[in-house]
Amino acid sequence: CAFGVVLFWGGPLPIKGLSSWPPFFCFLLKTVIFMLIVIWMGSVLPNLRKDQALKVITRSIFPFSSLCFLVYIFLKTIFH
Repeated sequence: CAFGVVLFWGGPLPIKGLSSWPPFFCFLLKTVIFMLIVIWMGSVLPNLRKDQALKVITRSIFPFSSLCFLVYIFLKTIFH
C-alpha cells in the first residue's frame, strides 16, 4: 500500500490543510487511508471465479486496451 501512495498520492507531500505536519506523518496517514480503501473494496466487490474474471477480461478489458494501443500507434505515426 505504501507503494501505491508513492505512485498515486504524492508520497510524503503534505495534504492541503495539513502542511504543518511532518512528511512522515502525512505519508503514514495516506498509507492508512489507502489500506482502508483497499480493504473496503475487497470486501464490497464480489469475488469472481477464474472463469468469470477471464470472461470480463476477454469481453471488455482486452478490446479496450487494444483500441487504446491502436489509437496511440495511429496518433504517434501522424504527429511524429
